[in-house]
Amino acid sequence: MRNRLVVLITAIILVLAGCGTKSSDQTSAAQKSVEEATIKIFMPTEYLNDANTVEEWDPTFISKKIVKADGVEFLMTSTQYEQLKKDTKANLKAMFMQIEKSSKFQAVQSIEVKNEYDSIRVNVDKKAYKKMNRDALFQTMGLPIIHYLILNNEQPDSFVIECEVFDANKEENIEVINLPMDLSNGVLN
Repeated sequence: MRNRLVVLITAIILVLAGCGTKSSDQTSAAQKSVEEATIKIFMPTEYLNDANTVEEWDPTFISKKIVKADGVEFLMTSTQYEQLKKDTKANLKAMFMQIEKSSKFQAVQSIEVKNEYDSIRVNVDKKAYKKMNRDALFQTMGLPIIHYLILNNEQPDSFVIECEVFDANKEENIEVINLPMDLSNGVLN
């Protein structure tokens, strides 16, 4: 009877021990699933602030930041990535509304977005536009748009944001600014 009790207890211990552990295949599959859900976004140095961050991006949506010589790689889950895209797009919309209401950019009457920020139409009062700081306007608009496009997996050296400036009163095209190229040295060419 004693031998049977020892065998029964040993069998129960083995069964319980087997239930509590995962096989290495299960562990590696779970790890692979996490790795596949990680989104990597590379931001070149010229589009980062001094803290190697993107000002418009909420850091709670970023799992890890890897600083490299030529930029920073941001890692996030697919859920964080979708939330960051949604948040960034909302911030862009709010920024355009602020520009339209700003006394600093009082020449700007409205901003229209086309093709998911590949093209922008800026409707202005022509006289006031000629007197205002155009560099500041396009830097203010350009960098957040560039951040959004990079977040959408656009390569920074392959996209051009066409900003058409129209006289709102006469429906006349005043100029076309291509970002980031026309601001590549920090001022409009």
